[in-house]
Amino acid sequence: MSPSNMEFSELRRQNAQLKVKRQTRICDENTLMLNLATLEIKSPDRIISMTSAGNFYEYCQKIKKNLVVTDALLKHCVPLEQDDNLFIRLINGTRKFHNLTCSVDSKYHKCLDKHMTCLEQLHEEFLECEGPDDWYEETRGICEKYQTILNCNYFKVSELCGLEAAHYIHLITIDVFDSVLPKEVKCNVSREPEGVTEALTDNQSNKIHFDCILCLTIFYLIYSNSF
Repeated sequence: MSPSNMEFSELRRQNAQLKVKRQTRICDENTLMLNLATLEIKSPDRIISMTSAGNFYEYCQKIKKNLVVTDALLKHCVPLEQDDNLFIRLINGTRKFHNLTCSVDSKYHKCLDKHMTCLEQLHEEFLECEGPDDWYEETRGICEKYQTILNCNYFKVSELCGLEAAHYIHLITIDVFDSVLPKEVKCNVSREPEGVTEALTDNQSNKIHFDCILCLTIFYLIYSNSF
């Protein structure tokens, strides 16, 4: 008995899927890693530090070329642990960063461009805020580390570049980090850093108080030594 048209169509579909499966190969993770390394990305934190790259237009072009190469690689292979591959997660974070910040009409791009000269000076500060290299790999304690990095970046940017730049870096960080976290992890972080702002204000007040005491002490020593 010959197969019906429906059965024949199903057989063709299964054969096509089998052919694709046979042709599919596992991605070389070293190649993916080296491609990320051209942007010096080894963690979500390093994606955020790209905001201190200087000439942002040129850096956006560099990210775009990198993503084009990555997409070409992924057309011909499947990553190991596709749903939770670390390199794919970092690529997702890089793509999110590019989508948010590299369009000239984006509010994020306009803010970064406005504060570019100041943000350039923050490269070392961003490095100081980084978590452990593997902080985003494990689910245990991940949200606490996320929040610590978020707060640290906010403090650093606020002190040097002001609250507007800090607010936008805060939002970019949340969107990038959320795109890199394991799918089962949801961290409850606020897009409005009210607690951080209050802590920053207290910190600035303490700094002013300390500076006043220091100035008075120096004045006293100079005055005492003049007699």
